[in-house]
Amino acid sequence: MARSRGKPLSLATPAKTPWGCLALFFSIFLVAGLVMLWFLVLRPAGRIVAARGWEKRDCRVLSSDVVASSDGDTFRPRVRYSYVYDGKLYESDRYDFFEASSSGRAGKQAIVDRYPPGSDATCWVDPRQPSEAVLDRDPGLFLLIGLFPLVFVAVGGGGFAWAVFGARKRSSRAAAAPPGVPGSPGPPADPWSPVELKPTETPAKALGCSLLATLFWNGIVSLFVGFAVYGWLHGEGPPWGVGLFLLPFVLVGLALVWKTFDAARALFNPVPALTLTPGAVRLGARAVVSWRFTGRTARLQQLRIVLTGHEEATYRRGTDSVTDKSVFASVPVVLTADPYGVVQGDAEVLVPAGCVPTFDAEHNKVVWTLDLIGETLRKPRVEAKFPIVVLPLAPERGGV
Repeated sequence: MARSRGKPLSLATPAKTPWGCLALFFSIFLVAGLVMLWFLVLRPAGRIVAARGWEKRDCRVLSSDVVASSDGDTFRPRVRYSYVYDGKLYESDRYDFFEASSSGRAGKQAIVDRYPPGSDATCWVDPRQPSEAVLDRDPGLFLLIGLFPLVFVAVGGGGFAWAVFGARKRSSRAAAAPPGVPGSPGPPADPWSPVELKPTETPAKALGCSLLATLFWNGIVSLFVGFAVYGWLHGEGPPWGVGLFLLPFVLVGLALVWKTFDAARALFNPVPALTLTPGAVRLGARAVVSWRFTGRTARLQQLRIVLTGHEEATYRRGTDSVTDKSVFASVPVVLTADPYGVVQGDAEVLVPAGCVPTFDAEHNKVVWTLDLIGETLRKPRVEAKFPIVVLPLAPERGGV
């Protein structure tokens, strides 16, 4: 029996999605990320590669100290030294290729202590421009910390693509909507023929999305964890404050790892296939759902299939645009623990007459799915959603 869930969301005032503003907003993130990536990673990395061809020279340290930022929160080492190249005397104060300051004075002080004034050292000189020299040409951990701008690049680039292609998708969908009932699907060419349903998400796709999220999140967090550990190992003391700050992010990363592990295990679950006859069902009509599992079917313990109808609406709440979802119908179709009936079978489903057909517009959407849940001997269980097309009532029943 269908269950009503209150007032339809479509009665709310729709809000026009500001695709142009969203594209501009995310483009700012993208440009900022690219600029930071250039100055913090790409330019220093290019200089490090070029410095591999520089010549080694002896130098004399003139002065060394730790330079603090204007707010006193970040520091960098400054070592001034002189050297001779082709009979000419030069001076430089470049320690490495990373010009940005960072927190932790003790680590920078340890560097300065290695270069007391008057001591001898080794520097690397650019033979094409002898006035350019550097004491440390190794990448170090700071190059990895500089990958933080990739967060801005990923968010900005992904958001910009979503805004641009989302607007195009909505426009093409609106242009393709049949006349009479905007946003509603037209009848299929052969409405009585069976249709093999496609799930909204496959286990491989779920694993790919989970793996990308896990690598992205833990990659960023590991940079900060590594930076804290690096500072600790170089005399900056135990990073208790930083550790407490990073702890929630580390726990989220571990949860993502566990979710990815479950998604990988789901690849070995039995694979469901659903067929609906007829392929498009009208409100108040009956259809036959056939299912069949392939693969390791011995793991299946119970099967449940539910016909679900839900509505999505985008509307204004104050100055914000909000998308809400509401389930308005839930019709049990199958619930069995029979060893043979779980693996394959068929059942009849009645689509409630007093509901809304499938609908897809810019701000409102009505989606009907057959939700399949297969309990297995060991988790994870089999879960899949199969969208179906529900047409309006037939003309003889008073529909459109």
